[in-house]
Amino acid sequence: MIQKNFPGEIRIEKPSAGLTACERVFSWSGDMRLEWETDENAMRTIQRTGLKWSPKTVSVTEIDVKTSRHNHARKQAIIETNVDDYADSMSQGDIFPKIVLARIDGAGKFLVAGGNHRLAAAIKIGATEIDAMVVECDHAMFSLLCPALNLYVGQREDRSVRVLQAADAVARLGISHKQAAKEYKVPVSSVSTAVGEAKVIISAARLGIKADTLPSSYLRVITSVESDATLLPLAIELARTKLNTEEVRAVISEARKLPTEADRVAMLNEKIQDAKRITLSGRIPTQPTRSKVMRCVTTLENTIATGVTLSNLQITPGEAAEIAVKLRKMAANLMAAK
Repeated sequence: MIQKNFPGEIRIEKPSAGLTACERVFSWSGDMRLEWETDENAMRTIQRTGLKWSPKTVSVTEIDVKTSRHNHARKQAIIETNVDDYADSMSQGDIFPKIVLARIDGAGKFLVAGGNHRLAAAIKIGATEIDAMVVECDHAMFSLLCPALNLYVGQREDRSVRVLQAADAVARLGISHKQAAKEYKVPVSSVSTAVGEAKVIISAARLGIKADTLPSSYLRVITSVESDATLLPLAIELARTKLNTEEVRAVISEARKLPTEADRVAMLNEKIQDAKRITLSGRIPTQPTRSKVMRCVTTLENTIATGVTLSNLQITPGEAAEIAVKLRKMAANLMAAK
């Protein structure tokens, strides 16, 4: 219900073209006050975060409206058609859930944690005060609370956006994948996948490499080497070739099984070069012979370079001599080959 706390009456004006219903029907000659109700869903969400709230009547001048619209609750801060719809309903006496306001670290103006559209609509029809649910928190908790509240009231984001919001909460607030999935109403597996992709992008950025343009399917494959500063750049370069995700996955998996870092680097470099060699038919050899040969030679060279003994290799002196003869013969045949 609308309670008129001023002397005088509502004046009915003649409708004008291009104005919304609330703009052309009602005008007030003084302050007005809307009736709000406690938001049960918001109350439960606040309680899950461990915060406490209290009811408070707040002047709109105490609210930082501009900053509140960038609380990351959704990609598009304000949808004007929603504001018009809310304002029209408010002007007809509909009761709306209380807006949730937050005081950050006990200082400054209030910020809207949930209810930017409702606040905009109330201001649009002339409200100067609102009844709100007020919480005290820090910036980190505020950033978690805003999108969580948006799940229940207002313009809810689609699932893909909520997955990214949940992954962001995991990264910045340190909450578990399970808790983030619950708060944003998305599968835990989706959150875990998004977190892994985000880690690849962050790790790459620390190495001065831009990876956020890679498709998600490739980012998921690369997560296996996300923490390896040596292999990650090569894996990203490999993903930018013409190989498909399964081929990239197979190459990375094979490389990780090699005994030394030098072997792994050599193999990935060879695969990258092979993938860049497009044949006349436009096909890329999935198992290039050159890569196999060079990998075997490199592995043998690196193994010998470590100073291993014949005993370590479980090879007798006679077998070693036989291997040497074979290698010399192979080298001669390769040099003679055309």
